[in-house]
Amino acid sequence: MVILFITPRSMAIAAINKLLPSGYTYSSLASSYKGPEFTLSGAFMVIPFFALYVYPWLMAGPAIASEIRGGRGGAIKYNVPAAALITMVMATIASKPFTARWVLTS
Repeated sequence: MVILFITPRSMAIAAINKLLPSGYTYSSLASSYKGPEFTLSGAFMVIPFFALYVYPWLMAGPAIASEIRGGRGGAIKYNVPAAALITMVMATIASKPFTARWVLTS
């Protein structure tokens, strides 16, 4: 990830141009790109997959609560809010897949 930010833009574009078939350049492709198309049905289709991967993180604390009882009970008291916060951060970070495109177009 660090390489994306420290590589000069001209070097990145030159490397991309080497990978493209003859007749194509990064500039021509970037200028003809119209952006992603958002559809509500596509957004709804992703929700089950999102829930499939997020749900276990939210339920991990309550699932093992009987095993971590004891002491002051801080683990039981804070496990659900901590799991929700960690899951929110991880899901937010995972929803940023276009970092490379942002670096190349800025």
